Amino acid sequence: MLKIIVIEFLRCFFSDVVSLERPDLEEQRTQLITKINADRTQLKAIEDRILKLLFESEGNILDNEELVNTLNDSKVCLSTYVLPTDNLLCILVLA
Repeated sequence: MLKIIVIEFLRCFFSDVVSLERPDLEEQRTQLITKINADRTQLKAIEDRILKLLFESEGNILDNEELVNTLNDSKVCLSTYVLPTDNLLCILVLA
């Protein structure tokens, strides 16, 4: 319990320091958090759609054109979720 309190204190402290010293990093962190949350929501919707189509599919799933198209679309969406790595660790640790 004490470790959690100390870590939370340090996270808040560093977040305050970054927001004062480097407002550009704080803005980037906020934008990344917003984008990550939106991406998670979209990924959940894609997952639900795929599962629904699989559940409703009859016969060979490869014959289900809507399912195949949805899977292909999900690959495109997933490939766009690669985050830039420079400053990412520093920014997300403070989240």
